[in-house]
Amino acid sequence: MAGLEALRARLVPLAKAFLVALGDLYFATLFLWAGLRIFAWDRWGWVFLLNILSPFLFYPLPVVALIAMFVRRRKTWIATGAAFIVLVVSFGELLLPKIPRHPRSETSLRVMSYNVYGFSPDPDVVVRTVLAAKPDIVAFQELFPAVAEQLHLQLAELYPYQVLDPKADVFGMGIISRDPIAPANEGLPGQWIGTPQVVSLELGQASVTLINFHAYAPNFAGQDFRSRVARLDWSIRQQQRQAEALAEFAAHRPQPLLVLGDLNAADQTRAYSIARRVLGDAWNEVGWGFGPTFSLHDLFGTASPLWAARVDHIFHSSHWRALSAQLGTWDGQSDHRPVIAQLELNGPR
Repeated sequence: MAGLEALRARLVPLAKAFLVALGDLYFATLFLWAGLRIFAWDRWGWVFLLNILSPFLFYPLPVVALIAMFVRRRKTWIATGAAFIVLVVSFGELLLPKIPRHPRSETSLRVMSYNVYGFSPDPDVVVRTVLAAKPDIVAFQELFPAVAEQLHLQLAELYPYQVLDPKADVFGMGIISRDPIAPANEGLPGQWIGTPQVVSLELGQASVTLINFHAYAPNFAGQDFRSRVARLDWSIRQQQRQAEALAEFAAHRPQPLLVLGDLNAADQTRAYSIARRVLGDAWNEVGWGFGPTFSLHDLFGTASPLWAARVDHIFHSSHWRALSAQLGTWDGQSDHRPVIAQLELNGPR
């Protein structure tokens, strides 16, 4: 017994020292990101990537809180409290329970944004994903010709109004709707992944403008490290210009507006903040949790999805009230999953 007590007396301090060091490393990483988020934001591409993946920084926090209870060290307790404050300031709105909202009028719409992956091997899974979600209108990004063909063949009866612009690779776009839609004589300036679609939607007595967009993704192409960094910075600047174009369009739009698409940027980035200057975000208002829609499974070659960030968004003008928001079922092949929201049209607030 004396030997065991002696061993315990030696091991416990070593374990506490190791856990304290581990906790200090975690806190240093988290607070470094928080400082960069405030003072640098997306100034450099690598900070942008940190902002995109920032939810991962908080997953270890419950374990770190248990470490703080074990080591009983004042500095660790203070750092743990500060980490929870950073979590609340950054994502608190998403982590609070939402009070269910019920429609107050008959003018509501179930909308869906869905990046189907430009190399979809099985178009039928896209059809099944749409049928399972039962939306009134769907905005597709990366619409491949074979997928567009099946949307027309299998869903024309349920969604008789279809504005499809399929393309090879990742440049296709498309919208299908239960309610009448028609292309508008308007567009968005700048270069995009696929041409943004602007359509008019007849919803009861109201005329709604809907935008389907696909912004630039972070691009690492280059011959060497320096050129890759330059390309990444350039693609992020382009993304911010695209967000400015969306905000500018929305700011001068007096009628109801819906903006659906893949921003390739999460809610801790400058591009997202630019769009939110004039647009509401259905997920932020009535969704719960981080809501990641983009997976890294292609990047790491894994069969199962590694959901990383919420980059697909349903934005809206102040004419709309968001009632609910949820993620759609993963189709098993795209590196995105759909985001769905129920919105009610009830005049500007």
